[in-house]
Amino acid sequence: MYFIDDEKIYNELEDKEEQFIYSCIYTRSCDGYVRQRHMRKIMENDFPQWCMPYILKLSSEYVVEIVDDIYKYMKVRDNTSFQLFCKNNPHIFRNSYSRMVSYWNEFYRCRCYKFHNYVGYRLYKECFGYSRKYNRLS
Repeated sequence: MYFIDDEKIYNELEDKEEQFIYSCIYTRSCDGYVRQRHMRKIMENDFPQWCMPYILKLSSEYVVEIVDDIYKYMKVRDNTSFQLFCKNNPHIFRNSYSRMVSYWNEFYRCRCYKFHNYVGYRLYKECFGYSRKYNRLS
């Protein structure tokens, strides 16, 4: 079941934690524009650790514009805590990585035929700490 995103409700939330909760819920919307808008609201702030699974989930999706936005936000941050989260949740991380690779292969391989140039690969390698050499986190 999906809910209608209402910007007015978000703006009425005074507590930052409530705003993060609201945005995390809407990162699972059926509308890619809604997912992207709420992802940006999360990434523009120093988000709490419990938001990391939502960001990781979005990073494995087929909407390359969302993946690109996540990369732009993450590449300028200190990602140590995010890399630790990925390292502590290897099964979830590897499934997300595999999903991202699958979507690249299905939808973006013709536009970006070298996987190492794909924004999803750069996000996982540079920001999340994935290393193919060991097929694990570095």
